[in-house]
Amino acid sequence: MEPLFTLDGRRKTRKELNRGLTAELGQYMREEAGQENVPAILSALNTLLIERGEVQQNQLIAVINELLEVGMQLLPLDAPVWQQLPAILSETELQIGDALVYASIRHNLSAARPPGPTLLVTRDTDFREPIIKQQLEQAGCSLLFDFYAAAARIAAL
Repeated sequence: MEPLFTLDGRRKTRKELNRGLTAELGQYMREEAGQENVPAILSALNTLLIERGEVQQNQLIAVINELLEVGMQLLPLDAPVWQQLPAILSETELQIGDALVYASIRHNLSAARPPGPTLLVTRDTDFREPIIKQQLEQAGCSLLFDFYAAAARIAAL
């Protein structure tokens, strides 16, 4: 979910940037004579911002599809996950959102051991706590912080 929120945040930032540029260039056109090229510049910037957002969205969708093809699993946030939350919050330095993610992972690893190797891939540095790495290793789950390394490991299977 985090990449979706990040992508949405960037979309909102680009939208605000576009509004600001439009207002600033509009003011510039009112104050300065002979600025016929300003609308073309604004249009080009707007197109660039829109295209960048579309490219990022398409890249994210492609990555999600690739992960689904190799067996990525979406983990639920059901009652047993929520029941683990207090223990995880006391054992780790994780904030509640990351603790919920970690609770879901731990529950999945303990409830129904997935066939084959398991791998948690995240860029979230909060998961670098030694206790988290230790608990995941005990559950047979590798922890990686580099998506390229994870892709290489998956490709080698």
